[in-house]
Amino acid sequence: MPDDGGLLDVEVSGVCGADVELFRGSVPDFAACVLGHEVVGRIRALGPAAAARWDVEPGDRVVVNEVLSCGRCELCVEGRGELCNGFFGSAGSRYGFLPVTEGSGLWGGFASVMELHPRTQMVPIADHVPTEVAAQFMPVSNGVHWLFELSGLRPADSVLVIGPGPQGLAVTAVAALAGLRAIVVGRSADTGRLGLAVQVGAARTVDAETEDVVAAVKAETRGRGVDAVVIATSGATDTMATATRCVRVGGTVVVAGTNGWRSEERFKPDALVFRDITVRGAPGHSVASVARAVRLLESGWERFVPLTGPALSIEDAVTALDGTADTSGDVGGVHASVHP
Repeated sequence: MPDDGGLLDVEVSGVCGADVELFRGSVPDFAACVLGHEVVGRIRALGPAAAARWDVEPGDRVVVNEVLSCGRCELCVEGRGELCNGFFGSAGSRYGFLPVTEGSGLWGGFASVMELHPRTQMVPIADHVPTEVAAQFMPVSNGVHWLFELSGLRPADSVLVIGPGPQGLAVTAVAALAGLRAIVVGRSADTGRLGLAVQVGAARTVDAETEDVVAAVKAETRGRGVDAVVIATSGATDTMATATRCVRVGGTVVVAGTNGWRSEERFKPDALVFRDITVRGAPGHSVASVARAVRLLESGWERFVPLTGPALSIEDAVTALDGTADTSGDVGGVHASVHP
């Protein structure tokens, strides 16, 4: 173990869609790695330089930010380490993606022990937060980043969440805790997920296959439109058209889901001009949002209990990955986790 590194006893690691893609070999030319980038654990050992820098000690419970930003590039200096040139310039610069050929190879949370890289950023988390809830810190961090740092929402503002998957439901729970009015859109196959949205605080849910989404949003907002839209679904090709019709004049659309580089035929860019709509891309969370998410979980962890999914051993990790990949019913709407 280097003087500026450490070791972590992994308590739990959340499962997300990226783990599914890597496990199934959907990412071409990607080196073998230990999966798991939503990691909670306790410090096992620290080098002397690491102990001074991280201000933690053996036995402390922490969440580990997946991003290993360089701390030196222009984006890092600006406080946007999640967009670090080193991160996007090197596909493996985060936990759960680093190849096993680098160093010890223990760079993922689907293992009992994980090495702590010198560039690690971590946040202590209180012991009273249940394991399965603590494992949700990453989607909660995304929610904090998308709702407040990118959209600038304040209590009593409104938000439309498109996509009731694990990310969208976490956004909904964060919104409700912060006093926002959340409307969640899904499909007929998402009945279970939309029910979960109500449990975690959604003011209204909309089935896009049986209801007019724009009309429903306008009815809920007295014709004004929502203050922000978060697109938290992937693979759809009509979300921007819907978002720009549902957001108010001067509002914000946060695009957090990808669609495979496909275009949208119904999306009219002129809407951005004439309605003064801001569009923000959201590849993940910020460093600051992780700390804020931990504080939310410590004070309001009960809100996230309905979103806890299967708690599985490493041996059952395949089941966890398959469960997260399921896009039907209740299973796909909860947050599975692996417990080494």
